[in-house]
Amino acid sequence: MKLVYCHCSFYNPGGMERVLLNKVRWICAHTDWEVLIVTTDQQGRPPFYPFPDAVRMVDLGINYSDDNDKRPLGKIAGYLRKRRRLNAPTKLMDKAGYGKGYKYAHDYAGNFAEQEFLPESLAGTKFYEPNTGNAAEAKIAERMAQLWKEKYK
Repeated sequence: MKLVYCHCSFYNPGGMERVLLNKVRWICAHTDWEVLIVTTDQQGRPPFYPFPDAVRMVDLGINYSDDNDKRPLGKIAGYLRKRRRLNAPTKLMDKAGYGKGYKYAHDYAGNFAEQEFLPESLAGTKFYEPNTGNAAEAKIAERMAQLWKEKYK
């Protein structure tokens, strides 16, 4: 299984960075999953906390924070300019088979396409069971049964 975390950067000693480090250390020690951390604003700086060697780190070099001091229209222009750079790998990703078999929910009735995203070892696992004694959760249970049919009965 591949696991990807996305964040702006990891060169500061923040709490979120520390929490992710602890999660990644546990995952590397207890699973054979491939872990990738993608950043947008790392700017070539090393991460503050030492991530395990098994973790692959990639910086996209977008540097969204460069536009923080600009007015809203300047931020939008900067975002759009940087966004154009992100579309470059799309054809390469298509050739590599990324997204093969993926069902785009908006192409289906009710904007829902039944898909399993969990690894085979967890497929079919229920992580949430609504309390049908609560009116709001009863509506959720009804919707889940409508969408997922047998999976959440």
